[in-house]
Amino acid sequence: MANELLPDKVREALWTHREAIRAIQVISEEPFIPWELLYINDRKSGQAGKGFLAEWGLVRWLHSTPWPGPNLAMRSDRVNYVIPAYLDPALQLEGAGAEREMLAKLFGNPREVPADSISVTGFLQQHARECDVLHFACHGEAAQRAVMTADLLMTGSTVDGSFAQDSLSADQVKAFARFAESGPRPTIFINACQTGRSGRGIGGGVAGFVDAFLRPYSELGAGALVGALWSVDDKLAYSFAEAFYHSLKDGNVLVEAVRTAREAAKSRKELTWLAYSVYGNPFARVEGDV
Repeated sequence: MANELLPDKVREALWTHREAIRAIQVISEEPFIPWELLYINDRKSGQAGKGFLAEWGLVRWLHSTPWPGPNLAMRSDRVNYVIPAYLDPALQLEGAGAEREMLAKLFGNPREVPADSISVTGFLQQHARECDVLHFACHGEAAQRAVMTADLLMTGSTVDGSFAQDSLSADQVKAFARFAESGPRPTIFINACQTGRSGRGIGGGVAGFVDAFLRPYSELGAGALVGALWSVDDKLAYSFAEAFYHSLKDGNVLVEAVRTAREAAKSRKELTWLAYSVYGNPFARVEGDV
């Protein structure tokens, strides 16, 4: 895949300077190419190589979108989360409660946004200007023939004894999101696991939400976004998120936080560590108190 996507001169330059490179920024309009999975080697030397670009410190951004600033923020009173308590037992996520506790341990008293689509869109429209972090831990779902438009499953409700689904769509986010007009833009973290239903799954990753959160109609988008290209194990998703937030709080730049998080998930010897795509300024750093 690397040989097909990268011009020879670019691939050769990456190989030549492989020990000096600390970050790679991919600016693209195409969110579905798994840039993180490109494996760089020297064609002349055979299969042995440097590794996946995810290991090199790859961070993405969208073409024709204002460049994200150098500052992020994680003020404890501006950390928010959306974690549904699913009524349908088949949808319950074992690791969701652990993520809620992890956020409380790291940030003290994060604010819960009720996990229904109306409340989330209301938050994005009215209160997101004072948001530094918005963390989702939920299921993702997409129609089998439209995996590029995955929705996020909210808590839902029961109607006449049956479970009624409630989904947050990327279209809703794009229409209502309105973050701060000045100062650090927020970090959005979408930890979405598959539903396990036949013919369903988040297969296309969070592509629609990348566009929606980074360039909403208000033109007041997020400064960084983390999401998975495919369904992730919720325990490993917890490991990734915990290491990511810890590293940023410790003063590391975004690309180092991403590398640390990938290594934390990689230690569990499962492919979740390769699933995450991160959008933002690779050298952005949390400013001020956290």
